[in-house]
Amino acid sequence: YYEKLKSDFAPLNAMRKYGGTPTEIANAEADCIYVMGVMGHFVGDGAQPLHTTKHFNGWVGPNPKGYTTKTTFHAWIDGGYFKKTGGIKVEQLVGKIQPATRIANAGEPDGMFHDVVAYLVAQNKFVEPLYQMEKDGRLTGEGDKGMEGVPFLDGQLVKAGQMLGNIWLTAWLEAPDDTYLARELKQRNAADSQSK
Repeated sequence: YYEKLKSDFAPLNAMRKYGGTPTEIANAEADCIYVMGVMGHFVGDGAQPLHTTKHFNGWVGPNPKGYTTKTTFHAWIDGGYFKKTGGIKVEQLVGKIQPATRIANAGEPDGMFHDVVAYLVAQNKFVEPLYQMEKDGRLTGEGDKGMEGVPFLDGQLVKAGQMLGNIWLTAWLEAPDDTYLARELKQRNAADSQSK
């Protein structure tokens, strides 16, 4: 989807620069927004540790630490806990996200792939701590102890938002020039001005 977004940004840039019609520009923007939205789903899922493990919906296999095996655990983390604790406080989280930055090695072969894998591996390190929070009663949403999971899950949302913004910006900066479309738009605009 990063490559798709780069590809979608290229004609959008050309249309804005070389005189695409308002409808053409709006359609190009819609293409970009669609891909950005799909990416948002995947990047957000990547920040939820249960999406990075075979223990995605209750602990499976040997369980010496006695973690939950409830097959509702995933749904609880994805939304149930947030509902129980008053919902996601977007206005509080927005200020924690820094301005997007270009992903440094995105221009290298497989650079973005390696960064995305590193992001997922980093989130995977929180699988067992998340299960431990559940075991300790810090994810019940009841009482002070049951609210202790909120900062952790809020932090994961911030990580997802930061990563997503960085990917979007990098795609914008790395988008190639659509030289074919630029040439066609220039010719069309020249022909239009000659016919007037």
